[in-house]
Amino acid sequence: IGNVKDQSACGVIILPNSWEEYLASIGNSFKKSLKRFQNAFPDARLERVEHESELEIFKERFVQMHQRNWEKKGYPGGFGNSDEQIKVERYHFSVMQDLLKERNLALMQLKIGGQSIAVDYCFEDKRNFYVYLRSITEDQEIGKYSPGRMMIFYMIKNAINNGKENFDLLRGEEQYKNDFKVIWKKN
Repeated sequence: IGNVKDQSACGVIILPNSWEEYLASIGNSFKKSLKRFQNAFPDARLERVEHESELEIFKERFVQMHQRNWEKKGYPGGFGNSDEQIKVERYHFSVMQDLLKERNLALMQLKIGGQSIAVDYCFEDKRNFYVYLRSITEDQEIGKYSPGRMMIFYMIKNAINNGKENFDLLRGEEQYKNDFKVIWKKN
């Protein structure tokens, strides 16, 4: 059938039945980071696009944060002003609309007092939650609390509470994923 190339692994968390079980499975320093964040920001909350009327606002927040994150690292990012980037953004917005209609879009934001500190573009089905693209705030003060990691914690808790079996961080063998107790699967 042809040559099969090595594929990168996906970090997948097999979700337990409760948040407490999950917390018991992770390291103490990681639990302390979560507690420190919750103590500093007791009003932090996870929000999700539920209606088409919210989609444009969430998408714009995501695109702006995502683009700034990449440009800060010296890369052009997937969204921007070039013809190709505009096409990519339109494509993703169309996909988001379709996924929302099917109840498979999980465009999530973590907010502190009205400010978005992370917006993640995710998908889900009955059993699985997939983290596709991520964006975090540039706010240095909030950055001390690892808002990207905190976003993942809040989404894991949400996935457990909604009866998901797997939380898939998708492709890429970044070291931080190990802190969440992933297993590595080739796709």
